[in-house]
Amino acid sequence: MSDFEDSDLRDRTPEKTKRSRNEGSKSNKQTHKKQKFRSEWMDHQDFKDWLAPVIGEPLRAKCKICEIELTAELTVLKKHKISQKHKLYARSIKHVKTPINNYFDSKNIKIQEKINRAEMLLCGFIAEHNLSLNSIDHLSKLCQEAFSDSDIGRTKATAITKNVIGKCYHEDLAGKLMKYKFSVIIDESTDVGTVKNMAIYVKYYNLENDKLETKFWELVQLSMDPESAKKGFAADGCNTMFGEHNSVSEKLKEQFPGIFLQKCICHSLHLVASAACRTLPRDCEDLVRDVFNYFKASCRRISQFKEFRNICELEPHKMLRPAQTRWLSLGMAVSRITEQWEALKKYFAKNHKDDRLKMAENIYHRLHDPSLFMYYTFLNYILPKITSLNKLFQSDKPVINSVYTQMSELYKDIIFSFIKKTPNSFTVDPKDETQYLPLNSIYSGASINITQNKNINEQMLVDVLRRCRFFLIELCIEIKLRFDFNDQVLSSLYYISPKHINSILILG
Repeated sequence: MSDFEDSDLRDRTPEKTKRSRNEGSKSNKQTHKKQKFRSEWMDHQDFKDWLAPVIGEPLRAKCKICEIELTAELTVLKKHKISQKHKLYARSIKHVKTPINNYFDSKNIKIQEKINRAEMLLCGFIAEHNLSLNSIDHLSKLCQEAFSDSDIGRTKATAITKNVIGKCYHEDLAGKLMKYKFSVIIDESTDVGTVKNMAIYVKYYNLENDKLETKFWELVQLSMDPESAKKGFAADGCNTMFGEHNSVSEKLKEQFPGIFLQKCICHSLHLVASAACRTLPRDCEDLVRDVFNYFKASCRRISQFKEFRNICELEPHKMLRPAQTRWLSLGMAVSRITEQWEALKKYFAKNHKDDRLKMAENIYHRLHDPSLFMYYTFLNYILPKITSLNKLFQSDKPVINSVYTQMSELYKDIIFSFIKKTPNSFTVDPKDETQYLPLNSIYSGASINITQNKNINEQMLVDVLRRCRFFLIELCIEIKLRFDFNDQVLSSLYYISPKHINSILILG
């Protein structure tokens, strides 16, 4: 084959084949195509920890570890990754702490926050309504059916209530007490145990809600020293609080001379009424208890008595029992007995022999005692005066400005019912017999005057009126013993009432 033919054959050979044979000319060789940086490389497992773009140069890439620039080609990047220099620098930063945000998924964080909020709301509901934390074990099963992502139980609920809700509540209340003036209320707990506790409450006027609020502060053991006070102290009259030796009030006097001390008016009125009731015959209280005990556990007796009550056209009211710890509960029980007196007489007149019970016979004889009905009528007149005042002082509204006025009016009303009128009732001794009105002039209620002419002899009437006077005398003695009518602080509180504030003379 001639050179010409050989040259012509080479011209007809494809360039690709020539390049594979290394026969192509330099001018015909294919040029290398440059590659731009791709953002998806930064998500690649091999490059995401160190690769970064070079701003303004799309054909370049940067290694954040080695702090050098590279050509933006995969081959170059892979070679750099396995280079000794890059491996050395990568090992040196291996122990550097990663920001905590990198370990959390923002989506999971929001879900967890909702779970935590739901659990705190549930624990807050249990604490607000004073439910047992043991119920959370049963309630949690219901919650897990409704909210599968919550695993709350009694232990977790207890921790949330004490360490989260309780702590935040205490901090919020402490912040309010730093801004507002407040009073401290303390009382012993009714828990039966080996450790005696004292509950501490605070009472303050919340300007944000524009109302008076009472909040729980703390439960402390009585072995600890009492909380300090600065202005005044009020509590019930038990020996722990107001005893002469080693009581709370005595310790406060030592630490804060001049402190204002005041016994609880509601406790005092209860003790006043209890002491006065002891001057009356024991049958008055025994009748109330026996009637209640007779009917309390028998449906047959209640059903039979209902017939007599309908005959007398009375309301279907239940019999009440005077409780030992409930203030002035005797007055309500006496009122109920007096209301249904005739129906009770008719019932026991028919059934006291058939029952063959000593209790039924005692009730029958007492119901037919006219003097006992007069005592009940008298108690129906006098006890509501004390009960209504007691309810007033148990009000949630501030009534401290009316304490002196209300107690003074009650005392005058009682003492002038058996003593001659005097300008100053507080200076009269209730035991001074020279000041007594005649027995037939004693006012013991309008109803008792009506019953005087019914089946009662003169001697019985005199005895009833004398005992009623003893009751009134004891009331006055106990009130003066527990309430100081000469206290200038209490008497001046009258002027802070909105109704009387304009009567104050402003001295300039």
